Amino acid sequence: MKKFTKALTVVLAILFAMTFSVTALADDAASTTAESSFPWAKVITLAVIVILVVGAIILANTNTNLGQKIKKFFKEYASEIKKVSWYSPKDTAKATGIVLVFLVVAAVVIGVLDFGFTNLVKLIADIF
Repeated sequence: MKKFTKALTVVLAILFAMTFSVTALADDAASTTAESSFPWAKVITLAVIVILVVGAIILANTNTNLGQKIKKFFKEYASEIKKVSWYSPKDTAKATGIVLVFLVVAAVVIGVLDFGFTNLVKLIADIF
């Protein structure tokens, strides 16, 4: 049961993060159409996720076929998470730095190409 709780905690954390990233988009869309002082999109999304998780917990503790499948899923999930090898903080910082450098380089290259093609199109338009 301890492994099941750990796996459920990880799943809840992921769902929680996904909830607020998705509802942020929904709030942005809603705020452009009508001003609302209460974040209904977040509340509804969070309520749906809580209902689904509570339902999964209840089903996992029953002896039904679906409940056994859910329990098996979480047990396998927990065992797979233990097999994951995580990078050290130093390696993570190094990889992040490399990604940021390439992002800046790509942005500069795209900016130069955009500037060049814009001027090329203007030149061709001036000719005709």
